[in-house]
Order: sequence, then structure tokens, then C-alpha cells
Amino acid sequence: MGDQEGKIKNQYISWSPEETKTLLRLLVDGVNQNWTDASGKFNKLTVEQRILPELNKICGSKKTFSQYKNKTKILKKKHKGFVDLLRFSSGFGWDKDTKKFTAPNEVWNEYLQGHKKDTYLRDDTFEDFEDLEKVYGQNIAKGNNTVGTYKKTLTMKLRCFEVKWL
Repeated sequence: MGDQEGKIKNQYISWSPEETKTLLRLLVDGVNQNWTDASGKFNKLTVEQRILPELNKICGSKKTFSQYKNKTKILKKKHKGFVDLLRFSSGFGWDKDTKKFTAPNEVWNEYLQGHKKDTYLRDDTFEDFEDLEKVYGQNIAKGNNTVGTYKKTLTMKLRCFEVKWL
């Protein structure tokens, strides 16, 4: 009997798209209302008293703090993948209207040579990118003050500073 209870207790409970979208919306609301600590993270008390009760009420679910932590790990990993794409080169951008990542074909081709599993990033839409950025963006170093690795872009930047000797 005890073994069955342990299995049920540790069983993975999946999140529906509605629950995920609602959680993300509640996290964005929490950021906007300054519910995070100085490092931009939600503490356990805030999650248990403000976010989970509202999520469970809206979705009719019974999500726990442990399930919340597991889901936020997945969301953070998804956000990090998006940030890594944008950090790859100055050639990548974000189109707010189409909710897609943008870049010239040669930038995409070079990126996808080393990231074959990420081909979906080229054509898919990402409705939640801006919300993920709002919630997790302050917790990731973005390399805004670094030089990009894309050879052609770097070469083009260097050509601007070429000096011609007479």
C-alpha cells in the first residue's frame, strides 16, 4: 500500500496548454506587481499564497509548489534557448507582429549547421516569448556588451574602419 502511494505522489502530472498559459500570465502579473525579490525570482510563500491559488481556481486544477518548480524549470530552459538564438549573432531579431525570430538566410544557415535540432525556430511562431522574457529575462546574462561570432557580420563591421593608404 505504501509503495503505491509513493508512486502516485511522485508521478508526473502534465500541464495543459491552458494551465501553462495561465501560469505564465500570472507570473507576468506578479512581475508587474513587484512580487519578485531583488534577483527577480518568486519566493515559495508568494507562489503558494498568490500564484497557485489563482491558477488552481482559474483552471480547476490542484497544482502544488513542487509541480510549479518543475514547470518553471521547463519554461526557463525554453527561454534560455530563445535567448541563445538571439545571442548567437547580431543577425537575429524578433518580430513582435508575427511572433517569429528573424534573420537573413545566411545567418540561419550558419546557426542551423551547429544546432540541427532547432530548425523549428526558423518557421514556428512563439506567442509566449515576450512573456518568458518579462519573467526570466532579468535572470540571464545576454552578452549585450560582447562581439558577435558571426564572421560575415564582424567582417562587415571591420570594413567600416579600414584605412586606405595612399
